[in-house]
Amino acid sequence: MDDVTGRWAEVPPVRGAYVVNIGNLMMRWTNHTFNSALYRVLNYSGKDRYSIPFFFDGDSSVLIDCIPGCEEGGKREPPIFARDFLQMQVSKSYSKREAGGRNGNRPGT
Repeated sequence: MDDVTGRWAEVPPVRGAYVVNIGNLMMRWTNHTFNSALYRVLNYSGKDRYSIPFFFDGDSSVLIDCIPGCEEGGKREPPIFARDFLQMQVSKSYSKREAGGRNGNRPGT
């Protein structure tokens, strides 16, 4: 979803290619140079397709911090241990769900 317009972006399929969504960890590592996005998958073709979400959580004791070269303008996020970051993400997801938060089934989209 486009952060400025609030509209869904059309990403046409490209044969032999993958669409990779940047997640919150990549956003944090790059000091928000690359932002995570709200996304949805629609199948207009009527043919079978596969959408494979992949989540990887590394060593819980690793300190997550802005990668070298991305600190311009100051770090936007403080360092955080991987276990605390994961817990924060899970808490955000469930608090949105319980409060009727955003999802891909928004009216008019």
